[in-house]
Amino acid sequence: MGSDLKKYNTVIIGGGASGLMCACRLAYNRMTGIAVLERNTKPGKKLLMTGNGRCNVTNDELDISLYNTDDPSVLASVMDKYPVSDTKEFFGQVLGVSLISKGELVYPRTLKGITVLEQMIRYLGSHDVDMITDFHVTKIADGFVINDSIMTDNVVIAGGGASYPKTGSDGSSYKLISSFVSSSDIIPAYPSLVQLNVRETDIRKISGERINSRVTLVIDREEVASETGEMLFTDYGVSGICIMQLSGILNRYRMKGIKTASVVVDMFPDMTPEKLSAEVERRGGKLNGLLLSDIADVVLSRKGDVISNLKSFVLTITGTRDLDSAQVTGGGIKLSSLTEGLMIKSHPGLYVTGEAVNVDGPCGGYNLQWAWSSALSCADDISGRSR
Repeated sequence: MGSDLKKYNTVIIGGGASGLMCACRLAYNRMTGIAVLERNTKPGKKLLMTGNGRCNVTNDELDISLYNTDDPSVLASVMDKYPVSDTKEFFGQVLGVSLISKGELVYPRTLKGITVLEQMIRYLGSHDVDMITDFHVTKIADGFVINDSIMTDNVVIAGGGASYPKTGSDGSSYKLISSFVSSSDIIPAYPSLVQLNVRETDIRKISGERINSRVTLVIDREEVASETGEMLFTDYGVSGICIMQLSGILNRYRMKGIKTASVVVDMFPDMTPEKLSAEVERRGGKLNGLLLSDIADVVLSRKGDVISNLKSFVLTITGTRDLDSAQVTGGGIKLSSLTEGLMIKSHPGLYVTGEAVNVDGPCGGYNLQWAWSSALSCADDISGRSR
């Protein structure tokens, strides 16, 4: 070891959204001696998958209260200091990524995630940041010696959570973090923004069919949240953005302990029961032209009143799909264990950003915005401490 060690000021573990943004901000702050360690052959693999490849960069109407975390006050402080407007300005003025808005959702003008990734990599290359690929970090020793080959003053763990493990986010970040904190500082990873398993088997007949509906999450007989959008029937249960939004809320309740959970599907949210009843009666009790015939067959085969089943099609939740299917990981190192600069309080110079932190939000740019905000906060903290 000794003189053979490569030395840096800051090493970022993980070349995903948060890691790349942290490196870009450090370079912008005129910091030198920066390296990004990426276990894949190329950085940004998961970033290219976000927003179905279009990369939903952020959300113009972001509501901080919709995030799940153990420390809302620290979250609010970070997000207030590094808001959506700052993110958009940094992408546009510094990285040269032109952005457009579709409603409240913000995308690169090209509607391609590769544009965001390429501009970040170009920026890092022009500022002499070392991008070291095919480097799997397995150990951080005292003095911040990484894999017995690299020494650094600052370490940023930005290796993601445990969802989509084939992209490199396989939970290894938690193993690295656990060497420095107690188990009570880490909330075990769980799938968030994920499909739901249900008990009812009749929907297997309509696997692959979609329906625009209003879906209400009911926990222990209490309605706790509703989402409107396109829902997908599957052979195991239900999917679609509206379902994934509710799954994050479900997991929050499950961690506290619940007895029963279900989703109640209103297949005609734009019609009152009376109006729908009149329409079905006008059609002689048939649902042809109102629903796809196979969905109509399933509804009609259920016991009870037809209108009630159309307006309150009940599906009993038995669980969620696993982390391999989840868009986002819940859990991670508690935000309360970190400073507002995302540094582990008990270990100066060691930082955690992005999905490895116990912060997750709904679909629609929330989780990428946390990646950007946490990275900017981290980079500015390192820059301030290094001067």
